[in-house]
Amino acid sequence: MNTSAKTERDLMAAPKVLFLNTVFLFAGIVAFGMSFIRWQTSPLMGSIDLLFACCNGALIYYLNRHREKIEAISTVALWLAYSLFTTILILAHENSTRISLFFLLAASAFFLKGRKSGLVWLLLILLTIVSVYLLEGNRIGYSQLDIVTGCLYLIALYFIFRNYETFKETVSEQDRDKEILRLSEERFRTLAENGNDIIAIVTNKGVVQFISPSIQSILGHSPAAIIHTLLSELIHPFDRPGAAVALANVLDAQEEQATEHYECRMRHRDGSYRDFELISRNLMNHPVIGGIVINGRDVTARKQAEAQLYQLSQAIEQTGESILLTNRYGVIEYVNSAFTKLTGYSAEEVIGHLPAILGSGENTQPFYEEMWKTINQGRTWQGKIIDRKKNGQLFPAVLSISPIRDKHGVITHFVGSHTNLTELDKMEQQFRQAQKMEALGTLVGGIAHDFNNILAGMTGNLYLAKRATRQMPDVQQKLATVDQLSFRAADLIKQLLTFARKDMVNMQPLSLAPFIHDALRLCRTSIPENITISHHTHCDESLQIEGNSTQLHQVLMNLINNARDAVEESHEPAISISLTIVAADQLHARPDIVASRYARLSVSDNGCGIAADQQAHLFEPFYTTKEQGKGTGLGLAMVFGAVQTHHGFIEVESTPHQGATFHIFLPLLEQQPCPATQPAQQKQPAKPGHGELILLVDDERSIIDMGRDVLESLGYRVICAANGIEAVELFRARRHEVALIIMDIVMPKLGGVQAAERIRAIAPEVRVIFATGYDRETALPDALTVSDAIVLSKPYNIDQMHQLIQQQLTLSPPDTAVPQDSLSAARSNIAGPKAESAPPPA
Repeated sequence: MNTSAKTERDLMAAPKVLFLNTVFLFAGIVAFGMSFIRWQTSPLMGSIDLLFACCNGALIYYLNRHREKIEAISTVALWLAYSLFTTILILAHENSTRISLFFLLAASAFFLKGRKSGLVWLLLILLTIVSVYLLEGNRIGYSQLDIVTGCLYLIALYFIFRNYETFKETVSEQDRDKEILRLSEERFRTLAENGNDIIAIVTNKGVVQFISPSIQSILGHSPAAIIHTLLSELIHPFDRPGAAVALANVLDAQEEQATEHYECRMRHRDGSYRDFELISRNLMNHPVIGGIVINGRDVTARKQAEAQLYQLSQAIEQTGESILLTNRYGVIEYVNSAFTKLTGYSAEEVIGHLPAILGSGENTQPFYEEMWKTINQGRTWQGKIIDRKKNGQLFPAVLSISPIRDKHGVITHFVGSHTNLTELDKMEQQFRQAQKMEALGTLVGGIAHDFNNILAGMTGNLYLAKRATRQMPDVQQKLATVDQLSFRAADLIKQLLTFARKDMVNMQPLSLAPFIHDALRLCRTSIPENITISHHTHCDESLQIEGNSTQLHQVLMNLINNARDAVEESHEPAISISLTIVAADQLHARPDIVASRYARLSVSDNGCGIAADQQAHLFEPFYTTKEQGKGTGLGLAMVFGAVQTHHGFIEVESTPHQGATFHIFLPLLEQQPCPATQPAQQKQPAKPGHGELILLVDDERSIIDMGRDVLESLGYRVICAANGIEAVELFRARRHEVALIIMDIVMPKLGGVQAAERIRAIAPEVRVIFATGYDRETALPDALTVSDAIVLSKPYNIDQMHQLIQQQLTLSPPDTAVPQDSLSAARSNIAGPKAESAPPPA
């Protein structure tokens, strides 16, 4: 529009400039010549002509230097001509200049100013002539005919110039339209050739009538190759049906110039396809276009950006971590589904709010100040935080906040991610508990050897004392009591070892439901009658676990006894035992899942409950919540160790003053075996020895003295050694006399296993019994290297030891080769108390 308007102004100004230059030049020359003639008769008139000539010269100079001011110069020229005309009209009625100005002034006004301004100037001239005639006509010498003739001429001149101006405007408008059309065509051609869009005109059949040259730069095709072809040939085969529907919709639309938007893929000359957005407009009725105009824009880059943005949004939405986006002032603008799952708040509930909606009150003000200081400095902040869910539950989380910057590096948003630490904290507590138990187990395992040696010396000497006091019943009773206390002490050590998983137990398939029935029948006698006991089994009674009945009986008894003590103050005391089957995928994520199904044994009570701060210490040895003298602190510790020995785990649910429930999870056997029943063997009392020589080896002097006395009282001869080297030398000296060796495993200078190997190298047929105060897990690996060896745990029952001695003396000589299944053989040969302490001698 600016270009066309400027062109129109230039076309209209050019004749005016030529006209003014001609008038000013002619008038200036005439006035300059007349100034010399008039100067002879009237210096005033000559001066006026000379001034007029100078003004014309100045106007010519100014006009050609400032053509854009043609309108202003025209106005000045008309006013000068009008002033000169009026002066001459009054002062020189017979002057020829007056006559020329009379005709030229009105014509110039019409030519320079147009019809409206020319009419104003005409009326001004007529008013001037009439006024001069009426005021000074008689003096000047104008007749009425002169005035009427002049006015009629000027009126006729007005109509002549009016028609001329109308014709000129018509011609100017046509010229202007042509020029505007030319400029529009040039502009369209420039846009079509250099634009980023492809413009095409197609028939109602889709045949290309016109296509912009920009197709060559965008899709690589020349326009000539596309003209008179179907546009659909450029569209991907899968997208052609949609394009055909869009074309049909445009043709069928009732609205004039209806449009249709659709997207498709168009083929590049290199064979690849680009994404395009097409807009079709129906101009079939247009007199010039007569077709459908299609504007196509390449949106491949936008589609790729949208795809990447969608993938990113889906990654954020589907991630397991809670994500929230805030503006720079902390107002939440977005949260993902993990945030909703973690906190319980929906997106609508938190968007527009501050993250303080999750505030728990557990974090201090300096904590938040440091966080904001860090992120406002453009650095990432990370730390542990305690937040609150919608339901009021607190949860620990690792919060990481990072700034988001725009292209100018200015921080506009912050993105934060929550990682729920609830399960991780539980696993950490379990790991710490396991470390604590391992440390305690190591301590217990270290002192068990010394305790067992002491107890072995006590029980052996008690056996000798009872033999010496057979005729003293009162002393026998006291000694029997001390003997029982000794084995109870040994049982305490065994419980600690079991708790610390430092002792082996004999595992076998066990039907859990019948076992619980039998165990409850035995435990019922220790429960007061005012306590209601209920038992519910929700599983097949044939389902089995691999377990040790003695340990599991102790576990159940300890839990029931604890429940009994917890309900002492209850108005309606009740204990409930239930057995159900749970699939592994229904359990919380635990690192110790080893089976697909578990048996869950639950013991519940409605007693005093357990405080939350006490639950973390329940399974620690010697920790008890009972009054002094009512608990040792080993019951639940033994339960914990026994459950771990069975590859299970234990969970506690309790609320103070509302009772407690202990859940024990034991892995079920996938294939339920049917154990074969073996006839029970009746033990025969051992017969006295016949003077067989036994080599007794131990580094504890008290054990040596007690063992020699006991063995001699049983009818054997005894020789003693304090370490492995002495034992080898003593055996080499009396190899043909020694019938059996009883040897400690851990000794200075040379251990029992190494000594036995050297002795077997001398006499492969000699029998060996290892007696040790260490736990069997420690003793077995070393003892496995000696074939057919027996491991006897201290303290041992003297009668059982005597039976083992007689069994070994009556057996055939052992094979020298170590059996392949030495572990199972050694396990089956272990003598002494296994899962329960050996009973005291009768």
